Amino acid sequence: MNTTKLVTAALLLALLAGPAYPQNKDILQLQRDMITLQQQMKQLQATLDSNDAVLKSLVEKVADQVNTLPAVLQKITQAVDGVKSQNDAAGRDLRGSLNTLNGTVGELQKDVSTLRGRIDSLSKQITNMQTTATPLPGPDDLWRTAFVDSASGLYDL
Repeated sequence: MNTTKLVTAALLLALLAGPAYPQNKDILQLQRDMITLQQQMKQLQATLDSNDAVLKSLVEKVADQVNTLPAVLQKITQAVDGVKSQNDAAGRDLRGSLNTLNGTVGELQKDVSTLRGRIDSLSKQITNMQTTATPLPGPDDLWRTAFVDSASGLYDL
């Protein structure tokens, strides 16, 4: 009985000792895996925190830029209004200049028409002068005029 107890105890000890080593090895492997997993989780959390901080920074920048848009749009509107008023003033000046130029051209046309009329009148007068030339005196008239001039003492030619 003592021997059976001893054999049973040895067998029990052998059975317990045999599977305990692989269980211990599995436990150590699981612990290593857990440590690795915890490190990976910490790295992932740090990366997420970093990305989250960058994302927050970008969102804040976008929000700041969006907040400045109304002021920028107001400035653009004022600039466009200023350019529009300058263009309106320039347009009025240009219209005034064109109206003045139009009046001057009208006066020039009247003057040219008047000049054309005068030239036509002068041309008619010249034509009339050429066609209505006085006839030259005949030889008898020339002798008579020469005798009268000689008798009266007019010797100029």
